[in-house]
Amino acid sequence: MKTISLAALLLFCAQIAAQACEGCKSSMTSGTAAEDAGVGFAISTYFMLAMPLLLVGGIGFMAYRNIRKIEQFRRAEAAELELAAALRS
Repeated sequence: MKTISLAALLLFCAQIAAQACEGCKSSMTSGTAAEDAGVGFAISTYFMLAMPLLLVGGIGFMAYRNIRKIEQFRRAEAAELELAAALRS
């Protein structure tokens, strides 16, 4: 539980630190090119914010899937041993 709360705190702090700088905000002037740059800037910001979450989620999913495979293998092995013991008696 302590680890989860620490991870949540770090993610919250990372979002605060990921705000756009004043230079980037002021460099966007009015006009079509500036609007395109603004959209590009917004998309890149969302991508940078989402990437750590996607990495952690992907690694977590891989760990979950591997644990499930190991449990399934152990259950199958235990069932096989029970069947062998039943056949011997």
